[in-house]
Amino acid sequence: MSLFEMLEPQDTFVSTGDIRQDMLNFVSALPQVEATITHHFTEGLYTRVMRAAEGTIIVGKRYRNKTLNILMQGEMSIYLDDDKKATIMKAPHIFESEAGVSKTIYAVTDIVMANVHVTNETDLDRLEDEFIIPEEVK
Repeated sequence: MSLFEMLEPQDTFVSTGDIRQDMLNFVSALPQVEATITHHFTEGLYTRVMRAAEGTIIVGKRYRNKTLNILMQGEMSIYLDDDKKATIMKAPHIFESEAGVSKTIYAVTDIVMANVHVTNETDLDRLEDEFIIPEEVK
């Protein structure tokens, strides 16, 4: 089942042909919520932990490098731009996402997910510059 099939949009949805852009357009019309993010540092590693409530849709940023991802709690439907369909994942689940890939997630239940990065940097703004591919807003 696709992320779009799991949702019940209020309006008619017209695809641009780019699934990530479609999701950004789709979620921009929905009520916005902030996922809870915590940051953890240890020698040579940075871990970003996100907590999101059931029913939340997250369209992630594109990372410059491969990323280790750990679904620690819950169940989610995830679409990676390099895949052709969404996959259901249940915790505990560890997976790697390729460089340049954006993760689009639908939280089937409340979820807790971590991204692990190799770095000695601890400044959050510098981490954003180091790991995130800048994008123009459409």
